[in-house]
Amino acid sequence: MEHQNWKPLSKLEMIDLLRSAKLSTKKIVSLRSHQKNIRKANDFKSQDAKIFSEALLSLKTYLRKDDQVILLLGSENEETFNQNNKTDYLNILAKVISHQLYHLLTKQRSIDE
Repeated sequence: MEHQNWKPLSKLEMIDLLRSAKLSTKKIVSLRSHQKNIRKANDFKSQDAKIFSEALLSLKTYLRKDDQVILLLGSENEETFNQNNKTDYLNILAKVISHQLYHLLTKQRSIDE
């Protein structure tokens, strides 16, 4: 699927992104505001806006073992996704989106079979 806000990654690129963001089954949200780590956010942007902080949300919670999805949120404000901020609401958001994505994929896969 070609879309300006979607970027399919190879398995190795996804593993690299998960490792660099330090995402796991226990840590599903990562906040970054150091310029050296923002490279990925600027790869995904669809406008000319500069990204100075980002939140990476693993949407794997309810998906199959081999499914990997990361939602990347970027901000021009360096403090929006600062590493010192709490992630409680972003954790809830990641789980809700993962649950909805699970239902969507389950429905789509049953149609395809």
